[in-house]
Amino acid sequence: MPIGSDGLDGQPVGVFGTDYLLSYDVELDPGANRVRLFEQDHCGDRAVYWSREYSVLPLNVDDVTRWATTEGRIGRA
Repeated sequence: MPIGSDGLDGQPVGVFGTDYLLSYDVELDPGANRVRLFEQDHCGDRAVYWSREYSVLPLNVDDVTRWATTEGRIGRA
């Protein structure tokens, strides 16, 4: 299947691999049909810009498989 349509037909416009995405913080917003990429050092103490309250969930990325997993409980920030 070719990748790279003009986006008007609902098909993928392109593909980003984990080798590229690991350099950024990725925000997935399915409600708005958006993906945002942020530089990893921009946040400071305002990691969540759209709300004063949020939860924290630690993620671990495997060096070999690049799978993201989490352990433990969600904590309030």
